[in-house]
Amino acid sequence: STKTLTFTPALASGTTLASRILANWGSNTNVTEDFRLTGSSPLRDLGTNSGAPPIDLDSSPNGLAVTPDGRFLIATLPLFARLAVLVILPDGRLAHVPGSPFRSDAGSADGLALGRGGARIYVADAGTEGLEVSLYSMLPGGTLMRTAGSPFRGPGGTANILHLLPDGRALAASLTLANLIATFAIGPDGIPGSVDDGFDTE
Repeated sequence: STKTLTFTPALASGTTLASRILANWGSNTNVTEDFRLTGSSPLRDLGTNSGAPPIDLDSSPNGLAVTPDGRFLIATLPLFARLAVLVILPDGRLAHVPGSPFRSDAGSADGLALGRGGARIYVADAGTEGLEVSLYSMLPGGTLMRTAGSPFRGPGGTANILHLLPDGRALAASLTLANLIATFAIGPDGIPGSVDDGFDTE
C-alpha cells in the first residue's frame, strides 16, 4: 500500500536546517523524527518519485553482485565476454570504474560469486569443452586482475549459476545442460581445486 510522509515545516530548496518528519503508516498513529539533510543526501524528483537513471552497458547483463561494503556492483556481460565493475555513488547512480568493462579470460562470462569480502570474483564461463570457472582479484579501486591459471576446468557441462558456500571452502556451480550441480574445493589461496560433479538434480 502507498505510504504517506508529511514534512513539517515544508522544506526550502537546498535547506540543511534541522527538520521534523511526521510519518503515518496507516495505523492511525503518527510518528515524528528529527532529521537533517546533508550535501550527500539522495534526492528524488517530487513529480515522478523516480530514482537514479539507468546505466547503459551496451549488452544484456546476466550475473549481478554487490560487494559487501556496498561500494561496487559487478555485472557479467556474456555476449561481450566482459565484466562491468560499477561504483555505487551516494545518490544511487552507477558509474564505470576506470578500465571497465574488463575482458573475460574465457569466451564468455555468466553467473558470478564473490569471496573474501568481494576481493575475489568467481565467474562461470559457458565453455564448449566442459566446466570452466574464472577467478579474478579486485583491487581497492575496483580494477580486476586475472588469476594465474584461470579459467579453471573440470568435468561436466556448461556452468551458469555460482554460489560460494558460507565457510568459503567450496564453490557450487549449476550445470544447466546436464541437470547437475558441481562443487569445486577452494584452497586457502582461493583457487578452485578438485571437482565433485556427482549431484544429480533430477
